[in-house]
Amino acid sequence: MALLLEQGTGNPDWAQHLPEPQWYSALEGLATVRAFLEFIAATPAALGSETAPVLSELKEYERVLLKTSDRKLRWHLAASWY
Repeated sequence: MALLLEQGTGNPDWAQHLPEPQWYSALEGLATVRAFLEFIAATPAALGSETAPVLSELKEYERVLLKTSDRKLRWHLAASWY
């Protein structure tokens, strides 16, 4: 929402009612990403033509979360779409 507000497209009144972002340990993120990776390895056709790009993204998340864990940092996932 902060990005939308910076770009002048968000509603500041609505943004005041949003919860604070949730931060997680890197190990929680790794567990989630690795569960997805295991699922894709077991059922590669489940995502059809999107398997390769999703797999690539998950591997990148895994790399980033490993670095996050090494540095003992937390992480937060934010999604944007337009």
